[in-house]
Amino acid sequence: MTQVAMLKAIAEGESQFNAKETVNKYSLGSPRTITKNKQIIIKKDIVEKTGNEYTFIDPVFELWFRQTYLNDSITRLSQLSTPRSDH
Repeated sequence: MTQVAMLKAIAEGESQFNAKETVNKYSLGSPRTITKNKQIIIKKDIVEKTGNEYTFIDPVFELWFRQTYLNDSITRLSQLSTPRSDH
């Protein structure tokens, strides 16, 4: 479940996963768990890291994830979405 927590943090724009506030807010676990989960979700091509920012690779998956786990509405999601020029 900590990978889902990591994805929730990413969906909400977090990038400082080891910050105490972020760890507590999302229940991310120990620093070792955080590092392992980042590696797993990148390796599975769920997210990518560009600089210090993590983003979902598949916008349809991101939409589904936000609706399922964050209860985001379509209206709110349309305001968050930005076209990606590199894919």
